[in-house]
Amino acid sequence: MQQTVVDPAYVGENYRDLPADVQYAAGDKVAREHKGGTAKKFVLDDDDSRFWARLKSHVSITMPLCKFLRRHDSSAPAVGKVYHGWFEMGEHLASDTAPYAADAAQKHEERWVYSHSPYFAAAYVLDPEFLDHDHTSNEEVMQGFFDTVEKVAILLKVRSNAEEPGEKYSQSWAARHTAIKSDPLAQSKWDDFPTYPEKSDPEVCAFCSAVNSQLALYKSRKGIFARSWVMDSAKTMPAHLWWDQNGGSTPELQAVARMVLAQPASASICERINSEFEFVKDRRSPPPTAHCPHLPTPTLQRR
Repeated sequence: MQQTVVDPAYVGENYRDLPADVQYAAGDKVAREHKGGTAKKFVLDDDDSRFWARLKSHVSITMPLCKFLRRHDSSAPAVGKVYHGWFEMGEHLASDTAPYAADAAQKHEERWVYSHSPYFAAAYVLDPEFLDHDHTSNEEVMQGFFDTVEKVAILLKVRSNAEEPGEKYSQSWAARHTAIKSDPLAQSKWDDFPTYPEKSDPEVCAFCSAVNSQLALYKSRKGIFARSWVMDSAKTMPAHLWWDQNGGSTPELQAVARMVLAQPASASICERINSEFEFVKDRRSPPPTAHCPHLPTPTLQRR
């Protein structure tokens, strides 16, 4: 930054700063004229402005937040790290000495209430990096874990039934499609909707019970989990691949872990996919079937 404000091209612009008593108000903010000169004064005159001290304080309090966002704003399957990452950020803000640390900690707490999901809690329990953490004494974490397990159990039963010939779900959806096709007003009715399993379904309960028993083996390091080198390998392997490799002795728990931990932590990948598709087809191009027959076929616009 110092190199920038003393660069000949920058200095050649003749940036000048107004006296300290000359300011103008813009709404509820007070701003200085000639911001280039103000920047030069701040960057080169540390004794008066304390610019670098404040900058160091700002970087200190925001760097862990920036690393957290960079880690999870991707397609990488890092969902197992979200819950503990939020906790670490809270601890960092609570211990920071920046003048606005208390306000930042309050914002962090409010955002966590908004962002918290049972899915994050389940991923936290299943991530082998945090095996030694005391999950069972945290009601919020365990409640989120079991809520997710029940949903996975229902999903797996539906998938299993869908593979059977003549299964009821396909038949119900086909009947509903026929009813809507003959009477469009039928789509506002609940008739012919498939009846999906609920948490009280015997097969769902049996699956959840098996997961609960196998979780106890995993948490107490029994069987294959007793080998130290197996657990140490979790430090270098993605969590869902670790369960692929080492969860065969706990098949129900493995199924939940592979499904949960393989997911990205944010939906930002969806936005990136939209951007990538712009390289394939530009939104300004008319559809191929919409052109006039007397004009040449429009070509796809590529960027």
